[in-house]
Amino acid sequence: MNFSVLYQAFPSELRTEITSMINTVDFKSELDSSGSFQVYLNKEKLAIPYRVYYESQRLFDSKGLNKIQNDILNCILTRHHNGFIREKCLMNILKSDNEWTSPFIFQLIGEYVLELDQLILNNLNENNINKLTKVIIENPEFAETTENRVISYWNCYYRNEYPKKEDFVGFKIFRLLKDELK
Repeated sequence: MNFSVLYQAFPSELRTEITSMINTVDFKSELDSSGSFQVYLNKEKLAIPYRVYYESQRLFDSKGLNKIQNDILNCILTRHHNGFIREKCLMNILKSDNEWTSPFIFQLIGEYVLELDQLILNNLNENNINKLTKVIIENPEFAETTENRVISYWNCYYRNEYPKKEDFVGFKIFRLLKDELK
């Protein structure tokens, strides 16, 4: 496995924690990751994988991770190819105070799984709102692309179910975040 994917996805200050996590977790897999998206966090450029392909059960059986290492693992697994894994890990990082979890959460808003967006909406507390609005401020193009994906998924797949787009969960999230920025 190419571990540089993990190092590039997080702020450089986490290198030691990432190394410890890599040494603890069994990442053996025939598949790795596919592509990445770029975001800035505190002016540091990160490259977060679009999807990762790891045999997940071994990862969840890992013992000996501290809170930061668990958050790192959960962030990476929000990019997992299995939506149920993404959901489980999203719930874990929505509880985190670590600011560097925010790009992983934000990316999920623009994906097609409504249950993930609903989970985000249901957990938009002050901490998560602050983290997500910071993503918008520091990454306006990324935020616009994410919002365009919300529009596209609504238009293609959910327009009949939600004829008023303001009722669609992705739009609700963006409205709350934009109201916070005013």
